[in-house]
Amino acid sequence: MTGAHAGSAQPQRGKTWTFASPKTRSSCAYQLWTEAGCPEGRADEFWQRAQLQLGVIEKPTQSDLVEDSDEFAAAPAAPSSP
Repeated sequence: MTGAHAGSAQPQRGKTWTFASPKTRSSCAYQLWTEAGCPEGRADEFWQRAQLQLGVIEKPTQSDLVEDSDEFAAAPAAPSSP
């Protein structure tokens, strides 16, 4: 692979995760797809690879935040240190 998306499909160690715009993700996925010869039926694969390369995480929804908060509240307390 060449260009801005060259390299492993895994994010580089120490890379900061970002909230890349859908247009940026789409452009990267399209480039990966064309470099692979435009295979049919593999859109999800290239979308995921683009997100990995860009170091993208999905912005959490309000529902995700509430669910995480509920799980945190229900977790057992950490043992106290002497």
